[in-house]
Amino acid sequence: VGVIRLKNWKGDVEEQLTRACDEISHSDPLGSYAVDRIQHSFTRMVSYYEATITIDFRRTAEQIAAVTTVTGSGAIRAELVDALDGFVTETAFQINYFDETQDTDYIRGLIREAYYDLPAAALGMPEVEVQLYPDQGSRRVVEVLLTYPEDPKALQSKRVQLETAATDLAEPYRSGGLEETALAGALYDVLRETCVPAADGGATAYHALVEGKADSEGMALAYRELCDLTGLE
Repeated sequence: VGVIRLKNWKGDVEEQLTRACDEISHSDPLGSYAVDRIQHSFTRMVSYYEATITIDFRRTAEQIAAVTTVTGSGAIRAELVDALDGFVTETAFQINYFDETQDTDYIRGLIREAYYDLPAAALGMPEVEVQLYPDQGSRRVVEVLLTYPEDPKALQSKRVQLETAATDLAEPYRSGGLEETALAGALYDVLRETCVPAADGGATAYHALVEGKADSEGMALAYRELCDLTGLE
């Protein structure tokens, strides 16, 4: 609940308060995301009006404070990379220059790209739910809900095991003694010695480097991880 004093006010106070509350709850991105209901009342004082605004929120103060502002596809993707990297289950950010091509499918596409940019954290593609607040406009809040195939704590543990295994395999090749073509071949040989390729194997680098059996996607992610550790693009 908040109180606003309206001094030297001209026009219909009831109409203008109603319009302002409607704009906050339906047109403003943060209001559309955070506000469940907003009501107002007002009292005429001697020289001013006193308006009382009552807001029911559907988000916590922490959720609202966590909404960041981004501009451009690169910044959007960076937000999504951070979420996937930390196995975050919920993230929200505001886009101030929203292109109509940036719909929910566009956001899902960026999540998929971000997933493959993080081989150590790519431990199972999460289910994705994307909501836009409001439904239209050049400024919107994007809410992304991520449901992982396992509990985030279990995934963090697997990530540590994967990174340890990958580091041990890559360590002999991190000195920079091999030229790129030789290094690429050496990492491939290490991967084939470590992992049995199988169509029914797992689809993550963890399956390849820790469990020793993976399908083509798991092999590719494992190879990408080894390349990243040795500086091979």
